[in-house]
Amino acid sequence: MKKCHSWFAKSHKKVFLVANKVDNFNHTDDANEFYSLGLGNIYCISSISGSGTGDLLDEVVKEFIILPQEETPELPKFAVIGRPNVGKIVAYQCFAWRRT
Repeated sequence: MKKCHSWFAKSHKKVFLVANKVDNFNHTDDANEFYSLGLGNIYCISSISGSGTGDLLDEVVKEFIILPQEETPELPKFAVIGRPNVGKIVAYQCFAWRRT
């Protein structure tokens, strides 16, 4: 684990330390072992039940850089519907890549 710590420290990027499979309080105590790495908060999650994932997502989104949106022309919106395996994707690709 110490090798990972030095690698993260060299990157100079924000690190989110996530402990998965933390399904109950006993596992939460086990996850606290990772504090010794000195990487900040530990986000204890359970991907099966989804617990803790909301807190992690909130923190990750805070780090997003919001770029100004460019003006884009209003493009037509359409849907291609029909039976399976009748060439809907091929037809769409023909329309999408056609140059006028």
